[in-house]
Amino acid sequence: FLVSPPLISQTRQKASECSWDFADTVVDRFYAMGVGRQCAAPYSCADYTRSDVYQCSAGVEDDIFFGLEAFSFMGERQYIEFLSTITDFPYIVREPSRGAQPETMKTESFLDTLTSKATVSAVFFTPELGITTRFSVFFEAKEGTIMGTYDIQHYSALTGSDLDLFHMFQYLTLVAQIVLFFFFMRLARDMLHNYNQGLSVNDQIAVLGLDITVQISSLVFFVLARLERDSSAETTTEHVGSLVGFDWTSRAADHGKKKDSF
Repeated sequence: FLVSPPLISQTRQKASECSWDFADTVVDRFYAMGVGRQCAAPYSCADYTRSDVYQCSAGVEDDIFFGLEAFSFMGERQYIEFLSTITDFPYIVREPSRGAQPETMKTESFLDTLTSKATVSAVFFTPELGITTRFSVFFEAKEGTIMGTYDIQHYSALTGSDLDLFHMFQYLTLVAQIVLFFFFMRLARDMLHNYNQGLSVNDQIAVLGLDITVQISSLVFFVLARLERDSSAETTTEHVGSLVGFDWTSRAADHGKKKDSF
C-alpha cells in the first residue's frame, strides 16, 4: 500500500548573469530563435521569457519559489511539493512572493535549469510481512549532466512468533557469551600463572584483549538490538499509523500541514 502521497523536492540555485559574456550572447540568440519560430503571428507567447531557455546560477536559493518556503528535508534546504500537484495539474495559483497577489503558475516550470537536485519520495507498507518501505529517486545536475540514482530502505517490524524466535536466538547468543566469559577467565588465570613463572605472555595478552573487545561489542549489540526489535511494532504503528490515519483529501487541513505530516 502507498500510505501517503509521494513528494517531489528540489534544491535550487539563484539566477545570475553568466560568468562569460559570450555565454549570455548564446542564450540571447537561442531565445530570439525561439521567439521567432514559435511566437510569430498568428501565435503569441506572452509568458515565454529568456529564463525559459537557460539561466546561469550563483549560490543556493533560499527565497520563496513557486509559492513555497524552503524547508529542511533530508539534511538540505529544499522546496517540497506533492508529486500529484506537478503531474496532474497544468496550472496552479499561488503567491510568487510574500504578500504578493496570487498568480497562475505552470507546473511544468517547477523543475528548470536552476534545479540542482530533485528527489521523489514515497512510503509503502506491506501488511502481510509488516514491512515499511521508503523509496526515493534522486536526480542531480552536475558538470553538465543529470545523474540519477535510487534508494530503497526496508524497516521490518517483528511481532508474534517472529519476535519470539528472535528472542530465542538472542538468549542462545547470551548463553554462548557466558560460556566464553568463563573461558576467558580460565585463559586469564593461565596467563597469570605463566607470568609468575617468568614466561612470556605477550601473545596471550593480545588474544585475551581481542576476545574481550569482541565480547563487549557483542553484548552492546545484544542490548541495542533487543531494544530496537522489541519496540519495532510500536514504532511502525506510530509512524505508519499517523500517515494512514491522516485524511489527505480533507479540505480542513491546509497544504502545508499535509507536507509537514509526511
